[in-house]
Amino acid sequence: MTAETDIDKLIYKYFAPAEDRVSQAMKYCLDSGGKRVRPSLLLETARSLGCVDDNICRLAVALECIHTYSLVHDDLPCMDNDDFRRGKPSCHRQFDEATAVLCGDALLNLAMEIVSGGTSGENYLKCVNAMFSNSGFKGMIRGQILDLAGSGSFEGLKEIAVNKTAKMIVSAISIPAIYMGLPQYRIEVFGQIGTNLGVAYQVADDLLDEQSGENSFVTVIGKERSAELLRQLTGKTVECLRKLPYDLSHIEKLALFNLRRQF
Repeated sequence: MTAETDIDKLIYKYFAPAEDRVSQAMKYCLDSGGKRVRPSLLLETARSLGCVDDNICRLAVALECIHTYSLVHDDLPCMDNDDFRRGKPSCHRQFDEATAVLCGDALLNLAMEIVSGGTSGENYLKCVNAMFSNSGFKGMIRGQILDLAGSGSFEGLKEIAVNKTAKMIVSAISIPAIYMGLPQYRIEVFGQIGTNLGVAYQVADDLLDEQSGENSFVTVIGKERSAELLRQLTGKTVECLRKLPYDLSHIEKLALFNLRRQF
């Protein structure tokens, strides 16, 4: 079973779409061909630490729901105004703007419904808090509003990437460590890995997107410096992985794949 089909099955373990318009929009967006990078990272990291259970599965699916809602809202005319997502009409084009707004709202609510069904415990609650903090006004949403405001500087772009892109990767990689109750200094290393990998992912996206606009590393620092930054961030990711006594080869493979990916 591939990571994608694994996550697909888990999604519909916790989500039973009805026939109403919003439910169908939610299903359309969840089935839109995403690579499931974030939930797969969370599950694989949890497997490496030996802590896969129903709570972890709930956290992985909730993370995908949050990511999906963010894309639905990101595509709206008042945000990035994108008519297509992964080669298919974006939610507001397939349905309408009001349905897309409500679909995003419902996916975020679904994430909370899923995690609230888990078995409570101090570490689990810390994981839930970390996930919603990283995706909220101190994390992903902060990155989105900074992106809408525009930057034009290298430091500004890094702040956008750290919040809008990397904070969700930090959740995926560090939540298993939090759940296991690892020492704080090790949890911080997991967080550093997520930050470096997340920013590297954004830099790679900018290198591949020739029409990425003003808020692009390529636009601000040029293609050669962006490529060098990507190499540096990948090196830092691998360096941090070496500090941990766990088999995290899945993260290293993703980092090296991101370094040379063509899509």
